[in-house]
Amino acid sequence: MSHSQPSPNPTGGDGSRRGLTQPALHEALMVRVLDSTNMRRAWKRVKANKGAPGVDGMGTEDFPEFARLHWPRIRRQLADGVYHPQPVRRVSIPKPQGGERLLGIPTLTDRIIQQAIAQVLTPIFDSGFSESSFGFRLMVNEQKSRVVKTNECRFLGFTFRGSKLRWSDRAFEDFKHNVRRLTGRSWGVSMGYRLHKLAQYVRGWMGYFGISDYYRPIPELDQWLRRRIRMGYWKRWRRTRTKVRNLPALGTSKRHAILAALSSKSYWHLSRTPATQSGMTNEWLKSQGLIDIRTMWMKAHGYA
Repeated sequence: MSHSQPSPNPTGGDGSRRGLTQPALHEALMVRVLDSTNMRRAWKRVKANKGAPGVDGMGTEDFPEFARLHWPRIRRQLADGVYHPQPVRRVSIPKPQGGERLLGIPTLTDRIIQQAIAQVLTPIFDSGFSESSFGFRLMVNEQKSRVVKTNECRFLGFTFRGSKLRWSDRAFEDFKHNVRRLTGRSWGVSMGYRLHKLAQYVRGWMGYFGISDYYRPIPELDQWLRRRIRMGYWKRWRRTRTKVRNLPALGTSKRHAILAALSSKSYWHLSRTPATQSGMTNEWLKSQGLIDIRTMWMKAHGYA
């Protein structure tokens, strides 16, 4: 069973110490972040992502009225360096081997603020930097701030390649690890529930990391995801007669269905054969609830 609950953000100490901390961004950068054009652009991107609500339960349809009433106050807090993000909503996803994995979903307001900050920071790392160039100093605190080459910078799960913002290798490996867990053959849940939980996770991940400019792996991710789901269905059907019955019903030729059903090759191998691909087509998988990563990335970047 999954659960949702707020998770308070750490304060780093009692309130008497907050006056000693520095603003998260330099004042000139914050002016650019809070520019009305930049904020409208951030809102459009977050709205296109259609992510799940955070702990306050607010969806995209509720935000315009909320912003009309509360944005002036939030803007002042950001400008003064006293704004505190809302707690994240904790969502637990069952692990295939037992137990649960917790995910955090920020509120819609905080996702818009994150997006607005990313839109300002990304151009700073432009193509004019040479191989030996260095990035800017992160104004967080003296102990944690550092000066590094742009290609070595890791910040909130992101890195830079020249002028391009990308998710870090670690963030990408974590994503694939979690997808493997959610699509694992040993997880004894219905395919409907599996696809529902997978969609929740992918939407949350893309809602944050979808601003990455790195498109190359996106189509390959979709292909990999479709193959893993086909493998899940193939194992779930188990019996030869079930496979021979189900595949032709989906459009596979009887001959291909029989050859695949009688094969002793692995589930993974058989998930990429004419028999499984002609029956469990991309459109069929979509109709079952499989999320499309490319579509989400395109929306996040304003292409759809």
